[in-house]
Amino acid sequence: MASVSTKDFVEITAWKPSNNNCAMRIGEYRGKTFYLKIHGNVKYPTQETKERNPAVYKKKLVPCKAYFDYKKALYDAITAGGKEELAAPAMFWEEEISADHGVASIRNVVCPVEAVPAIKATHTLDIEDGSRISAYGLPYAERKQIAVALLETLAMLHSVAKPKGHKGVGVVHADIKPANLAIIKVGTGYRCCLIDFDKAFFDGEYPTVEDDLRYKTAGFTPLYVAPERLVINNDEDIPAETATLTVKWDVFSLGLVIYSLLKGKADAMLPLKLDGKPAEYNITFGPAKYYAAGAVYVPDTALEADAYALIGWMTEKDYTKRATALEALELLNAGDENKAPERYRKPNPNAPWPTDGIEFLMDRIKADGVQIIRGGKPGQYKKIKKGIFSRSAKDLINEGYAKKIGDPDPAVKAPAAKAPEVKAPIAKAPAAKAPEAKVYIPWDADRIVFYGLRKVWRGSKPGEYVTAEGNVTVDKLLAQNKACTVEDLYTPWPSDGITFVAKDGESIARNVMKQKDYVVIVGSSKLNHSAGDLIRAKRATKN
Repeated sequence: MASVSTKDFVEITAWKPSNNNCAMRIGEYRGKTFYLKIHGNVKYPTQETKERNPAVYKKKLVPCKAYFDYKKALYDAITAGGKEELAAPAMFWEEEISADHGVASIRNVVCPVEAVPAIKATHTLDIEDGSRISAYGLPYAERKQIAVALLETLAMLHSVAKPKGHKGVGVVHADIKPANLAIIKVGTGYRCCLIDFDKAFFDGEYPTVEDDLRYKTAGFTPLYVAPERLVINNDEDIPAETATLTVKWDVFSLGLVIYSLLKGKADAMLPLKLDGKPAEYNITFGPAKYYAAGAVYVPDTALEADAYALIGWMTEKDYTKRATALEALELLNAGDENKAPERYRKPNPNAPWPTDGIEFLMDRIKADGVQIIRGGKPGQYKKIKKGIFSRSAKDLINEGYAKKIGDPDPAVKAPAAKAPEVKAPIAKAPAAKAPEAKVYIPWDADRIVFYGLRKVWRGSKPGEYVTAEGNVTVDKLLAQNKACTVEDLYTPWPSDGITFVAKDGESIARNVMKQKDYVVIVGSSKLNHSAGDLIRAKRATKN
């Protein structure tokens, strides 16, 4: 490449000292805007050394040249095809740098970025005027668009063809974090520009100690590092297993970024548990430290179904089971959690906990006009019928609403033994008392719960009801606050203007018999509270 001096650049920002003996600035060259970074940690031997001991000079020059040759091969592979989303350095040159940068003589690397207003996934990046624009304050649909853009760019990097002498494809960025992800608004959508490839390496070719001087990629950002990297945390003793450091490292790091993005909260942490208790994060090594200590990821049930599956798959501790960038992109683009392996999909609240080994007896449940959903953890359930009642898996079996998987259905055995005796009464009784048996039982398809009504019967078809005041539809009952959907049982009354605050082992639901009242459920006990009570007890906050 032709030699270029920083004097050829029109200064936009002055040199700004950074860590690792580096300095950065932004400048214009031939009509394009560039991000300039001085690499102060790779030192060429001095002219004095060359004159005093040519052999030593030549020996010291070898690793420096090897470093830049490797970097050039890496950056040329990244920029092949002119992908603007991968903002790898565009040129190299040598020049003398003033002593205040702490460097005698180095080669500089220049990284181009677009001089347009952009959003970083943390808080800001606006090259033109430095204005602060938060991605976390955007509507969820737009934050999801940004997540798609991030995955598209990462998939590009991971599909980069390696040059001659390197097998396969893929470049590992190795420092995916919000500061290196420039999000640029394009029309009604977003595009991600990936920057800062200082720690990048070809997939599966992480440098050994001997290579470190020329590759200079041994560092990482602790909060976003993948678990597999921590097994080689001691840079003086990097084992041969470093080939396991692949593009999946980037997927884990981006999974942490996207989790914060979809939560709409900067620096949101993965919910982890260590020895059954929530992990207290230490920023030194972030989630990877707790995975290494045996922690488990506790999926955030507040996430949308596809996001729930996405985060679990991208942050899988075992990199061999972790999603690729393309797999994660397909899942998020399709908005379908079924694109992920089953173990990462959001549990169905209307199905038993898998670890309980039971199955619901739906015929009995429907006949009794109840609904049963999962509670806060395996082994806990909620039975809904004119109120909400906590039940264990054992309770449900004893009440005839569930059975152990593999056991015979009790409803099939009993009638077979007593069929001659009970056949006639069964045929008559339901026919005579059908209207009364249907009182207070909504149509299954409507998924509602009544309250504030003394009497209500089903109409002739789902969606229709008969009350003391006449015929009404399910929509009218909902509009008159005389019924609510099952899902709304777990949301506050709109007029109260509060938001529930979740606590371990507790759940809160509307009181189905009394408006502006709530039921707090802890284990098998239930207590009624007003909105004010919940706020004072810090179980709710005022909107």
